[in-house]
Amino acid sequence: MSRHRAVRNLNLEEELADEYGDEYDFLDELSPEDQDAMEQALLTVFDTLGEPDECGFSERQMKEALWETYFDAEAAVDFLMQEREREEVQAKKRAGTYAYAKRMAMVGMAAKLTELEGTHVSGTSKAPRTPLRPRPSTRPTPIATSSASRPASPSTDTRTLPAPGKKLSKLQQKMLASKEKNAAGPASSLLRRAASPAATSRASSPAPAPPPVPVDKAPSGITLATLFPRSPAPKPMSRFGQVVDGVASTSMPGPAWTAAATPDPTGRPVTDDEVDQLRAAFSALKKEKNKQLQQEKAVAKAASTAAVTRDMEKVKLHDTAPAKPVSLPTPKVAYTREQILAELDQRAASQHREIGLVVVGHVDAGKSTLMGHMLVEFGQVTDRALQQNTRNSAKQGKSSFLYAWNLDSSEEERARGVTIDVAQDTFRTNTCIFHLLDAPGHQDFVPNMISGAAQADAGVLVIDAILGAFEAGFGPRGQTREHATLLRSLGVQQLIVVVNKLDAVDFDQARYDELHAQLLPFLTQCGFDVDTSVQFVPCAAMLGENLRKRSPHGALAQWYHGPTLEQALDQLRQPPRMHDAPLRMPVANVFKGGSVISSGLGVSGRIVSGFTQVGDVLRALPGDDYGIVKAIEVEGDTHPWAAAGSNVTLYLTNMESNQVHVGSVLCPPNALVPMRQEVVVQLLVFQPTYPLVRGTALEVYHHSADIPGQLVDLISVLDKGTGEVLRHNPRVLQHNVTAMVRLSLGHGGRSYPMEDFKTNKEMARLLFRMNGETVAAGIIVEAT
Repeated sequence: MSRHRAVRNLNLEEELADEYGDEYDFLDELSPEDQDAMEQALLTVFDTLGEPDECGFSERQMKEALWETYFDAEAAVDFLMQEREREEVQAKKRAGTYAYAKRMAMVGMAAKLTELEGTHVSGTSKAPRTPLRPRPSTRPTPIATSSASRPASPSTDTRTLPAPGKKLSKLQQKMLASKEKNAAGPASSLLRRAASPAATSRASSPAPAPPPVPVDKAPSGITLATLFPRSPAPKPMSRFGQVVDGVASTSMPGPAWTAAATPDPTGRPVTDDEVDQLRAAFSALKKEKNKQLQQEKAVAKAASTAAVTRDMEKVKLHDTAPAKPVSLPTPKVAYTREQILAELDQRAASQHREIGLVVVGHVDAGKSTLMGHMLVEFGQVTDRALQQNTRNSAKQGKSSFLYAWNLDSSEEERARGVTIDVAQDTFRTNTCIFHLLDAPGHQDFVPNMISGAAQADAGVLVIDAILGAFEAGFGPRGQTREHATLLRSLGVQQLIVVVNKLDAVDFDQARYDELHAQLLPFLTQCGFDVDTSVQFVPCAAMLGENLRKRSPHGALAQWYHGPTLEQALDQLRQPPRMHDAPLRMPVANVFKGGSVISSGLGVSGRIVSGFTQVGDVLRALPGDDYGIVKAIEVEGDTHPWAAAGSNVTLYLTNMESNQVHVGSVLCPPNALVPMRQEVVVQLLVFQPTYPLVRGTALEVYHHSADIPGQLVDLISVLDKGTGEVLRHNPRVLQHNVTAMVRLSLGHGGRSYPMEDFKTNKEMARLLFRMNGETVAAGIIVEAT
């Protein structure tokens, strides 16, 4: 089949059915307003055409016509009539009636004029052109009969009334009543005069033809009756072969408005001048109707604008006053504040400790292997999982990563062999519960390391003892130096330095002593108390040497007699908690809960102050949204409440994932965190590549939030030891100086939840990075 045949034979209805499905229906897509408009317009169509079982059109066809004409009842009726006419034309064409189709080609303008004035043109055949000359009617006029049976309608003409004795159907009666009700204008008055007995008597006598009307001066009220006064046809028929609404025409008008125009019933042909007059009348009527429509549209637009203005005045969009606070639901909790505080005091008296432990160090120092082996030693990894990791790592040629895969669980981390995100787990010793945070060591993932270190109470700094590996990490651009500085800047005071991979240097004591000697002065410079808060532990993570135990006759036992890593962890102290302070929980992760108990929005993080319980109402800042705590999960188990120092997951209801983000802070509605746009910070400058001057753009890290900032003012340079002001308004901040600066946060006037150091130490620590390096750290002294 050729292409043009395929297009010609294309069934559009079938293609639409395939596209939208068999059950597609435009009526199902209607809005409530469109449905009301459809019902009102449908009643008007019923009044005009009659009920579906009477007029030959189904209710579905009427609704489709209204949909196509934007609920215009008159246009819909015309649309239905034209569709029926088109169907008849196609039927006659298929029957071979070529003459019929040719005569229908010129009916367009006559139909439009008929719509405007409610009149039809009669005539079926051509005749020679002769002067316009009426002839006397020899048949009795049906005017008397029609007027005796019913009053004359203003919308009817003597030539359009049905023949005497012709009974009107219900459909014709309804359409006639509608025409009589809606007809108005000069054309109606002319038709009424034509229907009077005087007009009938005048029509029986010859009369001169009306004078021609110029095309450019055609009156707006001109009608077909004024141009061509004529007597009614003996057997009036409509275009569909029947009388419709008392207005009839012959079975088929000829090619109207051409030089060979059809004659009127008097037998005279229509001249070219009369055609021009009719065209002028049609043009004038069309312009008048268009002008009226434009006026109606202008009035409707003005009314709509006025309504919008009134609505804006009602809601006061221009008013900048703060909106009224949203009424929050009353919390339904199971424990009182006094009960929870009493339980926390009992835990403190029983030496119950709970510590957040972060593991940091240079890339490939063995951090994940060390803590993965520790989890195996403490029974946190099942034998089946260990065997699976051993088998899978061997298949990929990475047998040395079998312990690291206990924490590095993502495919990307296992493929690249580096930690990317902070891995979390929990293990218990005899006296303490540790919330493990395995931070990445690569310099590209320092922001993730900061997020993990901000949740920790103590740190484990892992050192690679292999010759050259330690020097790379401890160099100016190494992560050993940067991670230690970041830990102290984030408030971590206790540190365990693990000298790892000693098996690669045959447990050489000289190598261990060398590393110990280089690290001590650096840690002291960072601010750690090396005498009471720093411990050094040598080990071999891959072999498990000196993790929980060491070989009594091994090479390490010959010169090292200190604690194992487990013993060093047990010596860590739990820092004081701010249980009495309002709840502050920075969000580190947001996800959707997948189980029945943990359904809803899940947010995880560390509670830095206060406590929360199931049923609490919490606010997420920045933002105005609140959620209700549905469940609390700690160490994989549900708990009725959780307090400061715990790494928890809260499942919230009445809140969506787009209303809380990583870096948001959860707090109670009655004790909100102050929102800050500008803060005064006391910062310590490290060794940035570029100096810090007024106007420098920085990346500000506050817990898990990454905030754009700018140094708007350099207030003073301080003495590190005493805090005295050494110089006011410095032009530049050099390396290793302590300064007081004013910092602007965010863009476009945005605010962020922060507190000063006196109110809440955990909520006042900031880190500053620029061009991929950490340049400074500080605390908020004053917030504005």
